[in-house]
Amino acid sequence: MKDAFAFTYFSPVLKMPVKNIIPSLYGLRAISVLLVVAYHLENSRDQVSYPAWMKPILNGHLGVNIFFVISGFIITILLKKEMDRNGDISLAKFYTRRVLRIFPAYYFLLLIYFILQISGLIFIDRTDWIFSLTLLKQFHNPGGITGHLWTISAEEIFYIFYPLAFTALYRKNKKLLNCLLVLVILILVPLARLINTGTFNTFAFNIFMRGDAIAIGCLLALNYDRAVAVKINRYAAIGVVVSLLILSNIFLQLEDSDQTIKTLLGASGWSLPDNLAIAILLVISIEQKNTIWHKLLNSKPMIFIGTISYSIYLWQQIFTSNLDLGKINLLPFNLLFIFIASALSYSLIEKPFLKFKERFSR
Repeated sequence: MKDAFAFTYFSPVLKMPVKNIIPSLYGLRAISVLLVVAYHLENSRDQVSYPAWMKPILNGHLGVNIFFVISGFIITILLKKEMDRNGDISLAKFYTRRVLRIFPAYYFLLLIYFILQISGLIFIDRTDWIFSLTLLKQFHNPGGITGHLWTISAEEIFYIFYPLAFTALYRKNKKLLNCLLVLVILILVPLARLINTGTFNTFAFNIFMRGDAIAIGCLLALNYDRAVAVKINRYAAIGVVVSLLILSNIFLQLEDSDQTIKTLLGASGWSLPDNLAIAILLVISIEQKNTIWHKLLNSKPMIFIGTISYSIYLWQQIFTSNLDLGKINLLPFNLLFIFIASALSYSLIEKPFLKFKERFSR
């Protein structure tokens, strides 16, 4: 696997050659965040309307789940490398890296929101502030300009516990670790969906309803060599991906289909078929070199968007909101402001902390 991931490119954002970066993942991140932005434009002041055939593609939930699968995959790859290199995982360093990666840009956004609120431009109620500031947004999500923060909340909850299980089981009982992830994907998350639908009827914006996507990424990373060893024709693999997405977007949307099955599998964009399609697409994107798809994902524009994708995700919500904020959340100005705010957030906030974060990667 080391050879498969040996890759170097020149980052136009980092302005330096970056080694041992898994190819295509920045491009997939770019696609993920662009899907989210396109999806949210439908609820913006412009109320963008897409043709019916485009709606399954421009699906924000699909974009989020691409992000989740990639996240689980990368975290597991990094944990494996640290374990193989050092014989153990430093949980203190892991949690420090997570804090330095997520918190600065996240709380900078909330600081700007606070300034806008005391200026009378926006309003976020006290309860929303509490859940946003404590990274518990997934458990209270009335929507609005903080609605998207549930994904960060869900990820951080997952990564509190996953490294503990990985550290305990990776060397001693890797099969059990695999079984636990399969249990999360096939039993625990579907069971949570059933309980939620039958009892709580809350939004599907929490780790219990969506954690299977992260778990699939983790499972793929643990078994990447086996996945790559399955020799399958490129077009056959693409056919499987398309078939799974069709299953999700047609069968699960049928009005007369079994509601229990729909609940167990999940909704369109974040169902089990979607997550499996994303996992297969991830392998194709990494391994199928010398293709137009691979070249697209690893092009400079896609790497650039993928590099600042976290900041884009954080800032796009207010610029695609239906609030009356003048021209800044109207097309095409909102797209320009998303880019400006994200680039500034990355350069001034993310990048310095990412450099500092490297001290805890050794």
